[in-house]
Amino acid sequence: MKIILLIKKQSVINIVGYLIPAVIISRAFPLFTFVYYLLPVLFLLVFIQGYEFIFKDRNLRSLLLLFLVFGLWSAVTSFWSDYPLITLMRAGYFVFIALGGVMTGYIWFKTNPDSLALSLPANVVIIILSLFSLITNIPADSWTGGHGKGFMGFTGHQNILAAAILLTLPGVFNLLIKIREPNQPDPLRLESRKTKFHIPIFLTYSLIVANFLIIILTYSRASILSVVIGIMMFLIFIKAYKILSAIFVLSIVFLILFLSVYPINHSINNLLNKGGGNVLSRRIILWEPSFEASKMGGIFGLGYGMSAPDIKTPKLTGSHYENGRYIREKGNSVLAVIEESGWIGFILFLMPIVHSFVIFFHRHQVQYYEHLAKSKTKPISKKNYSLYIVYSALIALLVHSQFEGWWVGVGSIHLPIFYLLLSMTVKSPAKN
Repeated sequence: MKIILLIKKQSVINIVGYLIPAVIISRAFPLFTFVYYLLPVLFLLVFIQGYEFIFKDRNLRSLLLLFLVFGLWSAVTSFWSDYPLITLMRAGYFVFIALGGVMTGYIWFKTNPDSLALSLPANVVIIILSLFSLITNIPADSWTGGHGKGFMGFTGHQNILAAAILLTLPGVFNLLIKIREPNQPDPLRLESRKTKFHIPIFLTYSLIVANFLIIILTYSRASILSVVIGIMMFLIFIKAYKILSAIFVLSIVFLILFLSVYPINHSINNLLNKGGGNVLSRRIILWEPSFEASKMGGIFGLGYGMSAPDIKTPKLTGSHYENGRYIREKGNSVLAVIEESGWIGFILFLMPIVHSFVIFFHRHQVQYYEHLAKSKTKPISKKNYSLYIVYSALIALLVHSQFEGWWVGVGSIHLPIFYLLLSMTVKSPAKN
């Protein structure tokens, strides 16, 4: 009976784990935003299935407590907020998505060791919808909507589509690692004497190519930069020095061509500048007001979810009024947190991130390399690759957050998935 209950429980966790990222990502697609309302039910199932882990793991308890502290401080800011009820509601929802995301990621990685497959179904859905839109040109504004500089498919903006891909890429890269393990078919091995690839391997590489193609077509520079940084960090973690050396040489050659050949210089500048201004001009118009607003936030903040009412951004930046309340697109997560919750809130917000990274370094870096030194072996075990993918993804998302203000976006697709990934660094299933 216990075995049957365990199997049923594992099945529930697997199903819910696959559904949650897809449900969160549905918010990026206006046609499917109604699916997002399933999230409270799914998070409730996660709490029911995994509450016992809270009593067993001190690090998980500490992480959850740190999120509660920031949530409590956010609620306290309602005392001086211009809209106290909205501040309280947003603080409560922050606690909900933070605890739900952390519990989901922790339980998944605990019960599915060395697997990041939970974000894979969401990624496949994004790619299928995007390819359908590319082929059929449906909807009609798939290229002209948003900032009108790239492809946005069925989403509401090019940056949202790129972010959705960025958030779900860990599952795709983990799949690539899986097919390259010794007990899996060689990626270049033919299925038979016929001239065709093994289908799962072919589909894996096709999925990776499609992801890169679509994220480039979105023309979202922040997401593209974040993907590049994430890949570079992963190569550093696995000590792929030959690949890094080749990238370094190619970068030097590219830089020389950029500086010395005018047509190349001109073309690249046009690409980076999106046809006008300079490479950061579209961010500076958001950063400058946010910087001034962060100074107004000071130590205590203006109130969680609030924007300084007298500091405006130009039109067409996404800023707007909602029931009399001015909502400014902030363009930088650090400045946004300081503006809304002050320096106190900023420090409290960083504490769970620092906590998880310290755990990661202590358990999965120091101990692992000590093991390598003792055993005098050079290769890096593939059992640790999933953790390196998670850590690389977290760094990529932290970079991305400096170009978008999603640290305070409790209704964004970014924050819950970021916390889902963050919780995977708390406890490693790998044995050193």
